[in-house]
Amino acid sequence: MAFFYSAEVDIGSPPQRVSVLVDTGSSELWVNPDCSSAPTESQKRQCDSFGRYEPSRSNTPPSGPHGSEDIKYGDPSDASTQTSVSIDYYRDVVSLGGAVVSNQTLGVVSRSRGQTQGILGLAPTLRGDEPYSLVLSSMAAQGLIHARLFSLDLRSKGDEAGAVVYGGVDRARFAGGLERCAMVDGSEGERRLAIKLAAVGYTPGPEEGGSVRTWRVRGSESDPDPDSGASVMLDSGTTLSRLHAEVAAPLLSALDAGPRRSDGYYPVPCSSSSSSSSSSTPSRATVDFTFGRKTIRVPVSDFILDMDGSSGERECYAGLVVTESQQILGDSVLRAGYFVFDWDNGAVHVAQAVDCGVGGDVLPVGGGVFPRGSLGGVGRFPLL
Repeated sequence: MAFFYSAEVDIGSPPQRVSVLVDTGSSELWVNPDCSSAPTESQKRQCDSFGRYEPSRSNTPPSGPHGSEDIKYGDPSDASTQTSVSIDYYRDVVSLGGAVVSNQTLGVVSRSRGQTQGILGLAPTLRGDEPYSLVLSSMAAQGLIHARLFSLDLRSKGDEAGAVVYGGVDRARFAGGLERCAMVDGSEGERRLAIKLAAVGYTPGPEEGGSVRTWRVRGSESDPDPDSGASVMLDSGTTLSRLHAEVAAPLLSALDAGPRRSDGYYPVPCSSSSSSSSSSTPSRATVDFTFGRKTIRVPVSDFILDMDGSSGERECYAGLVVTESQQILGDSVLRAGYFVFDWDNGAVHVAQAVDCGVGGDVLPVGGGVFPRGSLGGVGRFPLL
């Protein structure tokens, strides 16, 4: 089963609860997609269940609309991923993770194509000239957090929920030190939550034998330091990772993947999947991603996407597809790591995710007392 990750936000007063996609690949907060345009009836029902915000029902009162915008999403090299929304901007009170943000600008959809859920964008603006404050900036400006920083902990495929910590880190959720990686521009020179991927690898499980294999990743010819790696966007709004063919090829070979299907997926043996019925002990092999001196090891059992086929039989696929555009590490990789996105210092801090028990050990960044409730839950939903 494929999943995506959502957070609940309350908008207006009295609060109107809406579930939105947690998206480190975009910067806008918007709600109310057109559910009637959902591709299937099950997706329409799921879309309806996420809630809606009606400005006319808020007593704050909201203001707007303040202009509009058309936004496009997806991989330019893959038409099947491309979606779009047209939004009108309003301002109202927004609550997330227990923090109440006053006078926050958000988008209300007037028209959408291919979208079935609103989005909480947590990336810096791609244009660099937004005329309003993005959510993380508003939280800092209003003293709710002390640094424009958030930590993302999606947790493994077997967990029901993850967490976002706004303005801090949870020391109970990662092992070893955090590796500081400088943010780099996207493939088109735009601002992204992107860092350099230095290498990929495969560590066989004890049931396989063999040695660790590692393949270096080179940047583009236009990169002033191509030997340091290639730009990869860290995108929680994307289920599968999207890699260039030369980066993906050795991983697909290590996973014993079959030929690429017409939908871009690569079939792999289901025996490695954590939910495989054919093996009581899933593979302990890992797919490895190196950033600077830190290697994040993704259990193969988590990296594989397992789904029900059209005839009811199980089908399994590698957690990556090939792209000719911006390389992206999606949920198939991110759930194995702990990522601290530091807007103010232009860095992403990376560590291997672990679970050191309930309760957490949340540490604020930037001084002061950590605001109560700035730890926000991230729910997991099936991708229908």
